[in-house]
Amino acid sequence: MTRESTERYLGYDIIRGWAVLAVVLQHAASPLLHRDLLSPDWWAATILIAPCKVAVPLFFMVSGALVLGKTAGREVDWPRFYVRRGLRVLLPFAIWAN
Repeated sequence: MTRESTERYLGYDIIRGWAVLAVVLQHAASPLLHRDLLSPDWWAATILIAPCKVAVPLFFMVSGALVLGKTAGREVDWPRFYVRRGLRVLLPFAIWAN
């Protein structure tokens, strides 16, 4: 059994850290959106939340870049790749959703 590389990329770590903070900020500010429409609280929440909407897409893009970066320059067994990734995602989801 081979051990996968644990090489870190500072740029990706910074993007992920910002994305985590953006998700937390969205959740923390969302109750303010349920106040009076166009009130100062509503405007503040809207201004805080709007730039944070890219957080989840950033997680997907960074994950994709890291996964595909590992496959650069070598032949990939795509069916095996998708089965392994699917099990890593679907198995915990099935347990959690039950």
